[in-house]
Amino acid sequence: ADLPLGQPGVPEGLTADTKGNIYAASFVLTSNFQPPFNNNIYAWNPNGQLLSTTPLPSHVVSLGNVVVGNTFYQIDIWNGDVLEYNLPLTNLSTPTRTYDICDGYASLSSGQGKFCGLNAIEMISDGKLLISDNGASDFGQNQGNIYYLDPTNSTSGIFFSNSALGPLGFPPFGVNGLAFSPEKSALFMGNTSTDTIYKLDLTGCAVSCLPGNFSVFAQGGPIDGPDNIDFDDNGLLWVASSQKDQVVVLNAQGLVVQVVGSFRGLSSDGAPISLMGPAGIVFSQGNIYVANQANPTLRLVNVPINMIGNPPRYEGLNI
Repeated sequence: ADLPLGQPGVPEGLTADTKGNIYAASFVLTSNFQPPFNNNIYAWNPNGQLLSTTPLPSHVVSLGNVVVGNTFYQIDIWNGDVLEYNLPLTNLSTPTRTYDICDGYASLSSGQGKFCGLNAIEMISDGKLLISDNGASDFGQNQGNIYYLDPTNSTSGIFFSNSALGPLGFPPFGVNGLAFSPEKSALFMGNTSTDTIYKLDLTGCAVSCLPGNFSVFAQGGPIDGPDNIDFDDNGLLWVASSQKDQVVVLNAQGLVVQVVGSFRGLSSDGAPISLMGPAGIVFSQGNIYVANQANPTLRLVNVPINMIGNPPRYEGLNI
């Protein structure tokens, strides 16, 4: 699927609903870093047909999103908010609620509040939402925070914090991607600046998840600038390696079992061929979908059909 012709931005965070519909929001900042930004939420059916284009409020700069039941949550990095929508989305949909998590990029120009860079959002098994804060070393911010949001009582705060999750290298963004292990016993986090995937053990999630042991799961090699991450049904972790223009597949031991996609130059009209700066990634109904930042395209990747052998054999990996 492509973003509609003439519409702004590039696809960033991706999510899917139980019907297999895929959602992406555009990412646009104006040259003077001031609104109106005029971003949209797009929804496609599993065949890549556009279902809806939903204009976001003009002051919103969108990144990650997630569907929980019939509710769609969209991050606004500019204001440090999470917007809540009812599904299905239409061109007339507006937020039903707005949750203030922190002060966002807007605090840089106002000089007020505490800066944060909300990026990815996922549902934790006790009903709360977890949100990554990628900070930005360009602005002297190194929080390394994971926030929680409880929509039932509109409360939020810091779920976990560690300096290793802050922006400590290049690109100057810390923890971006979030993904829960299939059995919901651990949270995996990708630090874009240090080429590292971290693992945070979780306990007590049947009642209220608590953070436990924090460790390095995988680092370096083909993992270069990890952005969004997601698990497939086989327990493999798929990583959008934005600085190497590829997708990296990790097994339960953190070992690379497959590298998918590449930058294949430019077409005659100057558009990138295949992957360039992949950012969003989501698993849905047997497929991995990848949001390609450099051109407004979603790519479909078939997941492994034969897990025999080391590494496993993949088919349909034609991005």
